[in-house]
Amino acid sequence: DSQTGAVVLAEGNYFNTVTTPSVSGSAGREYFIQSSSDVSTCTSSLGRTCQANTLTSSGSVSHLDSAVLTNLKTQSAVTGYSPMTASAAATYVQANAGVGKVN
Repeated sequence: DSQTGAVVLAEGNYFNTVTTPSVSGSAGREYFIQSSSDVSTCTSSLGRTCQANTLTSSGSVSHLDSAVLTNLKTQSAVTGYSPMTASAAATYVQANAGVGKVN
């Protein structure tokens, strides 16, 4: 959850049985991509492919502050980034994260 002054673009994340993926009332600005419309808006604004988050048996998230995209579209670290899909992220984490795994 973001704090005052934070600007968060949440994309390509996989939430599986997460009761509260994000709490309401965060002080920062957040754009949490969930739908194809959100992906389209993000992609159009940033000039690169954006990825939706996946929520499976999880709570809801309603953070969609378009000011995030306005703020980030001038940041080359964001516009030049190629995020993986949520399903690829889930597979990657399961294969590469955990005790004794250092990459």
